[in-house]
Amino acid sequence: PVAAAFFAEPRLTPIVRVLSLCFVGMAFSVVPQALVARALQFDRKARIEVLTAVVSSAIGLALALAGWGVWALVGGVLALHLVRAVAFQVVQPCLFLPVPRPAELRGSLRFSGWITLDRILWFGYSNIDVAIAGRALGGALVGVYTVAASLATLPLDKVMSVVNEISLSAFSRMQGDPQRIRQGVVASLQSVSLLAFPISFGMALVAPDLVEIFLGSQWLAAIIPLQILCLICPFRALGVLLAPALFGTGHARLVVENNAITVGCVALALLIGVQWGVAGLCAGWVAGYLPSFCIAMRRTLIALEVPAGPVVRAITFAVAASLAMAVTVLGARGLVAPLTPLLELASLIAIGAALYALVVAVFRPDTLRHVWMLAAQK
Repeated sequence: PVAAAFFAEPRLTPIVRVLSLCFVGMAFSVVPQALVARALQFDRKARIEVLTAVVSSAIGLALALAGWGVWALVGGVLALHLVRAVAFQVVQPCLFLPVPRPAELRGSLRFSGWITLDRILWFGYSNIDVAIAGRALGGALVGVYTVAASLATLPLDKVMSVVNEISLSAFSRMQGDPQRIRQGVVASLQSVSLLAFPISFGMALVAPDLVEIFLGSQWLAAIIPLQILCLICPFRALGVLLAPALFGTGHARLVVENNAITVGCVALALLIGVQWGVAGLCAGWVAGYLPSFCIAMRRTLIALEVPAGPVVRAITFAVAASLAMAVTVLGARGLVAPLTPLLELASLIAIGAALYALVVAVFRPDTLRHVWMLAAQK
């Protein structure tokens, strides 16, 4: 009822109540999933994720064809959590009634409490934009914003979710080796910078072509919001790397403090920005996240005793190389203009990728080889 009242949509009440059953499935999957990740068995996890996606999509489609309407989506989500729970229990059986002594639980409960607070804060700042847009802009403009946000984060979301899990397990194993931790933090930030900035800046450059070709002229209003959001996505990708490094080395409280700062900055900026519509809301992300990212990065580097110089140089180089790519792509537009829209888009992407790879190969060959080796291993 609270969610229904917030969005002034009474039909939400039964939907939210049924979706709450997802927590039952999560309870049976979270422990075996964590054990699989801890053992770095990501091939098994990937197969389970593919299985759950296929089964849940099939069930959702079948219910939709049967005329279930919005309940088809609900059924698909419930099926996803049920299949995931069963699959992880098969791969890593973990059914037990925990009866430890209170003294044994104290440390785990403290750490789990910080993780829970972190998840709540992360959920808050990840979804507060839609909540604010829903209240201030109305359904049509919320749709424009949602499409822009989904496109902006699409290239990096799946990659960073895997990197996040791998990083947590890896840093947990490095707890007794501060030097390896420092090297790992710098290497991960360098690698993600080299990938995130050109992808996001490139998407901002070709956003008009991308939207018109794949979404149609009815979504042209999403172009400017998409371009603005692409400016902040690389920094959000880098921010994802901070929590695993801190959690893995026992600095759970610092993660919560960083996220609290982020929530405050982003919420305030979004509330101000939404007064200027969808573009203002997107600009709020840039204005709110950038300062909180800088604060969180500084606090993290100090806690892990990582020198700031290599990190700043890595990010600066990625930004500079991406800007060089952007200038080249803008200059090449006139050359590829006679082509069909799809060929023009493909040509611009190829030109930008080639120029960026050339710049990195000339000025950062060692880093390029490192990223290539990581990609080959995946």
